[in-house]
Order: sequence, then C-alpha cells, then structure tokens
Amino acid sequence: MKKKYRLNFGLAFFEKSTMQKFEKLATQGWLFKRFAFGGFLLEFEQGEQQTLSYSLGFQSEPDSDYFEIVRAAGWRHVTSHFNEFHVFSASPGTAPIYTNDEGEAEKYEELNSSFGKAALYTFLAILAVTALMMLSQIYFSLLYVPLQILQYSCVATFVFCLLPYCKYTYDRLKR
Repeated sequence: MKKKYRLNFGLAFFEKSTMQKFEKLATQGWLFKRFAFGGFLLEFEQGEQQTLSYSLGFQSEPDSDYFEIVRAAGWRHVTSHFNEFHVFSASPGTAPIYTNDEGEAEKYEELNSSFGKAALYTFLAILAVTALMMLSQIYFSLLYVPLQILQYSCVATFVFCLLPYCKYTYDRLKR
C-alpha cells in the first residue's frame, strides 16, 4: 500500500481544520492511519475513496468502556496517540461524539491540566539547569556545554507544553 505523510501543525490550534483535511483526503482515497514520528507527521494510506467524518477525542488512559460507548454511537476507532488523543471516523451524519458545550469543555479539561503540569515541571527544570550552568562556569566548566544542550531541550519542551496549555485555557475562558 502506498503511504503519504503530512505535517501535523498541532491539534490544539487546528483540530477542526485537521479533521477537515482528513475528510478531504479520504474522498481522494487517502485514509488517515496514525500519528508518525512522535506526532509531528500524519500518516495516510491509499485505499478506496470514502466519504467520512472524523472526530478527535481526548481521554487519558481510556478503558474499554470509552471505546465501546463511542463505537455504539457509530464511530470507528482509527488510532490513538500517547494513549490520550484518539481519532475516530464515521459515516457523514453520525451524531457527534461531543454533543454539547459541557461535553466539549470536559474533553479539554484533563488535557489542559496535563499540559499545565508539564509546562510547570519543564519551567522548573529550566531554572535548575540554569543554576547548574552558572555553578559549572565557576567550578567545572566541562559540564557547561552538555548543560546548555539540556537547557535548550528543556526550553523546546516547555514551549510545546505551554502553547497548547494557553490555547485550551483561552478556549475555556472564552466559553
């Protein structure tokens, strides 16, 4: 089977447009299969042209009941990412997984909390590594470069956690 990859611009900011992209590609015979390369890429596999609706669910460590309820509503589980993001597909006209604002808000609440905690922990790691870098300049300069590399990776992680946290918080306050 042929495969095609597309860049994932971030479900926190582009959830609806990403689901619409999945739907458009399905009509061309490219069906979404999974998140690839740590979620930075979206993998599509060539198949039959289909008219599908896609929906995204957020549920940390879901049990079998979660998938059973969604399946009973007419949705098929496509894939999961980090066991928190779940992509479903269904025939057009199938009732949405989240049918009201409260359900939509619940969908993001736990995810927002996870990103907030991760942003806090990585910020604290940045502070700790910065302090170690300052000490290494005084006492042991050979550690400075490895600590600087660690600091850059902490900053990158912090940004990837902070931006979705800000987006979900903004959406929650906007309601």
